[in-house]
Amino acid sequence: MLKKSEIFLNVVQGLFIALGVFGSYYFLVGVGYGASLALTFSFTVLILSNLLVVYTNINEHNLAIRNMVVSLKDKAVFLINLFIFLGLMAIIYVPFIQDLVGTTALSFSWFVASLLIAMVVTLWYDLIKVIRSDK
Repeated sequence: MLKKSEIFLNVVQGLFIALGVFGSYYFLVGVGYGASLALTFSFTVLILSNLLVVYTNINEHNLAIRNMVVSLKDKAVFLINLFIFLGLMAIIYVPFIQDLVGTTALSFSWFVASLLIAMVVTLWYDLIKVIRSDK
């Protein structure tokens, strides 16, 4: 059963992710980019954030990168993550899927920007882990 502190953490993490997803969408639309690019970008932030938050929360003491390296040694976890990533790539880059869901291809720099936002909205908790470990 989850403790109150864990529930609170999950809610806060969800709010950060929502801020990254909706904030990026509204910002891009607000500065004149099309809805299709804004949708694709924010969807990419959502999927990448969800992948990263899992590794952030696996262990209270280890950083997400360590949790990821250890977890990806498990073939099932690796395949699940690969499937999620390939699905995301298909949604972004396969034309008939783009037509179905209304996405557009992201350039490499747009993809990296979405990854950076996903990292900011999820990996902040790793900073808290580092601060706690210094005490």
